[in-house]
Amino acid sequence: MRKASQRFINRVQGWVNRPDLDGVALINKVFSSEAPLLIFNDRSTPIERDEHDGYRFLAVGLASALRNAVTHHDDYGLDQEAAWEWLVFISAMHRRLDQAEQMTEHSA
Repeated sequence: MRKASQRFINRVQGWVNRPDLDGVALINKVFSSEAPLLIFNDRSTPIERDEHDGYRFLAVGLASALRNAVTHHDDYGLDQEAAWEWLVFISAMHRRLDQAEQMTEHSA
């Protein structure tokens, strides 16, 4: 689980070439509401903006509740079933990241 969650952060970091940012700060910058570097949709309607923000919040949770917690604790206390559930969540976030688009100067 640690590797899968770290890989998500590394993919975001590499895609936008921001090695100076990590974790929650990276996610909030890259998927910000005002000037995102990556977008999950056109953000042209309130529903699309809500969806974009929702995925940003999920990614923040992935960074802080999963990646940080399993990286800094030897025993995170998950049974096998819970670990599989978290891996499914991380996989879904990777899949959504696959569909993200990088903002251009013209679209910002």
